[in-house]
Amino acid sequence: VDIKKLRETIQNAPELNDNQQLFEQLVEFERVKKQVADIMDSIKSIEADAKGLIASKANALYTDKWEAVSGKNYKITKSPTNNVFNITDAVEAEFVVVKKTANTKIINQYIKDNGKLPKGVDYNMERGTSIRINIKE
Repeated sequence: VDIKKLRETIQNAPELNDNQQLFEQLVEFERVKKQVADIMDSIKSIEADAKGLIASKANALYTDKWEAVSGKNYKITKSPTNNVFNITDAVEAEFVVVKKTANTKIINQYIKDNGKLPKGVDYNMERGTSIRINIKE
């Protein structure tokens, strides 16, 4: 994929609709992106298998209480993931942490009704924009 050529095509395009040159470059870009994604999927699968084998072998050698194994230029550590506990039913407030998240739908309606942001709410200046490219062949 020639990213310089793609950039030039986009920057110099008089029109983006029905631009065959742009379409062809985007098709090639998406093809390469899919190949890379397929390779990454394979690598992740191989990595998961290897980690499973290492965990099984370490458990057999050192019991499931092991935390790390190491050698020259490498160290393999084991640590828990996700939450220790799950909330399965109503629970007292002291046992739960509630994270605040803006309710965009309600805030948008408030702005529409009042012409301003509600007190205690501000725009997220770090929010970005996503451009999605879909190829139809």
